[in-house]
Amino acid sequence: MLTNETSSQRKSAHKRKGYEMPSGNLFEVKTIDYTERLPLSRAGNPRFKVHFTDGTSAITNPDSSVNYVIDNPSNQGVPLRVEFTPNGRIVGITRANFGE
Repeated sequence: MLTNETSSQRKSAHKRKGYEMPSGNLFEVKTIDYTERLPLSRAGNPRFKVHFTDGTSAITNPDSSVNYVIDNPSNQGVPLRVEFTPNGRIVGITRANFGE
């Protein structure tokens, strides 16, 4: 159903419902050193602990689509734009394009 509400009204509605807005997430450019498979989520989806070349690590958000691409070999050793939730879980990755 289409409505005439503005973008800010939709964002306010989402915040009232308790959804985290993408603007609240943190983006960093990092390079994956290796991934470690964790037990499946309660819903049966894969989860990973990701180790970065700068010595840090983070866990993927359970039941997030990022779990299906994070361990792809083409994502290792290249700069990635990693999206973290406010509590530090990985929810997204894209190739970091520097001037391309």
